[in-house]
Amino acid sequence: MKNQRKLMLFFLFFLIFSFYALSIERPFHTEDMNFLERGDVELQFGISYFDSYKNFYSNLDGDLFKFGEINLRFGLSDNTELDISWTAHNYYSLDSSVSGGNFSFTGDDTDDWGDARITTKIKILGETPATPGIGMKFQIKLPNSDDTKGIGLDTTDFFGTFIFQKGVGRLMLFTEVGLAIYGDPREGSNQIDKFVYGIGGTYKLNDYIDIVGEIYGNAFHDTEIYPNHGNIMGGLRLKTGNLRWDAGVCAGINNDNTYDYGFTFGLSYLLKGVFH
Repeated sequence: MKNQRKLMLFFLFFLIFSFYALSIERPFHTEDMNFLERGDVELQFGISYFDSYKNFYSNLDGDLFKFGEINLRFGLSDNTELDISWTAHNYYSLDSSVSGGNFSFTGDDTDDWGDARITTKIKILGETPATPGIGMKFQIKLPNSDDTKGIGLDTTDFFGTFIFQKGVGRLMLFTEVGLAIYGDPREGSNQIDKFVYGIGGTYKLNDYIDIVGEIYGNAFHDTEIYPNHGNIMGGLRLKTGNLRWDAGVCAGINNDNTYDYGFTFGLSYLLKGVFH
């Protein structure tokens, strides 16, 4: 029964991806230097599937489905942006049944909503023909997901990174590097500091379609709960007016990845001049 559910989920995602593969791609994990104009709001909605997703704290392994990855972007000024993101529903189909212990569920599946993230992005220097654009990002992750459900960690995390971006013809390259301060779910007074990085790029095929890709992950201070890992993503993005479709395929690139491979899909809608 478990294998049948897994095959049905995989087949469903394969059909969706096959249908949209020529016209969409999913938002990056790596931040870029593109800012909304003052007063604009962008609404984003996505779904994702990750095969063999591992929770190193709860020691669970299975397939994770995220439905309703919601993100609201607000253009506060020409050089400042505020993002609020949240996952409405996580469904975790486990490889083995759970009974007792510190969990609030039994059986081979569990579900919960996700953690909320609040992000501020600031432009320091604009891009010139000779120099890259430079910015900073500050983010806090709130502990909305219950760790007894086996999905979240019930910790508050902080991120601070620098962003660099440079365009060369139709190719736009950007990188994000900085520090992540993770809460330790085993001991509330402890923290785990890690270096986080991302390298992304977009290649503009025409006025409507971009090819996108990135490599991202973290390094240093390798721990049992937060092992060092890296991931790669590639996909397409289609823009029609104020609506943008996106889709991508992602995979882990070392032994301690949180998942083997996955598919992501989303759409974004830009609202001009909502506030001033």
